[in-house]
Amino acid sequence: GTFALISFLWLLLAGQQNFEVTLRVPLEIKNLPDKMEILEPMKPEVQITVRGLRKDASTLSENNVQAALDLSPARFGSRIFRITRDHIILPNDRISVVNMKPPQVEFKFEEKP
Repeated sequence: GTFALISFLWLLLAGQQNFEVTLRVPLEIKNLPDKMEILEPMKPEVQITVRGLRKDASTLSENNVQAALDLSPARFGSRIFRITRDHIILPNDRISVVNMKPPQVEFKFEEKP
């Protein structure tokens, strides 16, 4: 009987949590080395899909969701940086990221004149 109860509760909870929202958020750049600048992309963006309770997920916007990328390991030339869930900053932990596009961003770096 315990298993049936657990799966019933899970279904109950899952039904509450299936509200999904897709947002486009600018990718915030952190720790770019002083001597470097980004040639492209000039305005990197990430499209994320999040899932959670309607009351949590429906309040999300690009004002309270952030994507931040640490570029301290950047080197001159083209470099690919993976975008992972760790880079997404959500207003609370009741929301989960289910999808991100693109999964990586290719940056071109050059030395500042």
